[in-house]
Parts: sequence; C-alpha cells; structure tokens
Amino acid sequence: QFNIDLELKKVNEALRTLVLIDDLTGLYNRRGFMMFAEQHLKLSRRTNQELLLVFLDLDGLKQINDSFGHSEGDRALAKTAKILKEAFHRDFDLVARLGGDEFVALTMDSLHQSSQGIYLRLQKHLNIINTDISRPYSLSFCIGVTHFNPKSRTTINDLMAEADEALYQRKRARTAVGRLPLGIREKGIPT
Repeated sequence: QFNIDLELKKVNEALRTLVLIDDLTGLYNRRGFMMFAEQHLKLSRRTNQELLLVFLDLDGLKQINDSFGHSEGDRALAKTAKILKEAFHRDFDLVARLGGDEFVALTMDSLHQSSQGIYLRLQKHLNIINTDISRPYSLSFCIGVTHFNPKSRTTINDLMAEADEALYQRKRARTAVGRLPLGIREKGIPT
C-alpha cells in the first residue's frame, strides 16, 4: 500500500507540473500563474508589502515565425523566458508565459522600483542575449508595469488589466515617439 501511495503521489505531482508549466519555456503557464499569484496577493496583504506586476510582449514574433519558421519563433520565446528568469530571479518572484508572445512577472516592490528601473534591468539582460547569439534579428519587447497596494481590494485580474493597459499605452507612445521631431522623448521609459 505504501508503494502505491508513493507512486500515486509522484504521478499527481507530475500531472500538476504538466498542468501548471509551459513546456516550451519552463515558466508557469496562465493557470499556474493565476493560482500562485492569488497566494502572492494574500501574502502581500498579510505582510503589507507592495508588489509589482510586469506585463511583457515580445515584439515581432509573427515576423520571426513568417521569416525564419516556427522553430526560430520558439527559440525567441525561450530566449525571452531566459531574460525574465534572469531579471526576476528571487525566490518570491513569479514569472509566466500567458500564451503567444505575452509574459508576466509578479515581484515584491523593493525600494519602490520604477517602471524605468525594471525596463533597464530587462534591457541589460536583453542586450546580453542579443550580443551572445548571432541571428538575423534582435529580440525586443514592450512592457507595462503596475503597482499592487496591499491595502486595496484589487484582484489579480484587476492588476493584470492595469498592466496590460500600461503595456498598450506604452506601445502607442512608442509608435507616436517615432513620429515626433528629433529630441522629443517620451516621459519615463526610454525608447
């Protein structure tokens, strides 16, 4: 009986991993992220610690797939996951691939990090990836960041919607900046 129980426990753990992990990147998938993010919010409320949620969208995945094939697109997604794992590597950090070219990270807000600080940290790891590997394209991404106030009644869905909106505002601003006269820059995150 003991051996059967042990085997069943191992099988259940393997199934749980399959259900919660994105097999391409090794990050949590949407289901895994949502499950653990709720726990992070509860802990944040108990400890009165602010959190940051970062939405990240890989640029040009469709073009990479169309120009170089889906296996190269898969490599681009895996490299993006590597960047996120290196940028958000603390035990409490929660990183996931939501699907397609969308990623998310939930992290403790240490010293009230700014969107620009997170962007610069991600950019540092992106630059390393882009210089280490020779390919006919460079990886790039757009991010949206939002803060979670532990005193609020904000849900993980609310937080994700805020970060998603910040990401799309950033994308629109980035596009608009390209049309502005030289020397005028967007406030906040560098282009």
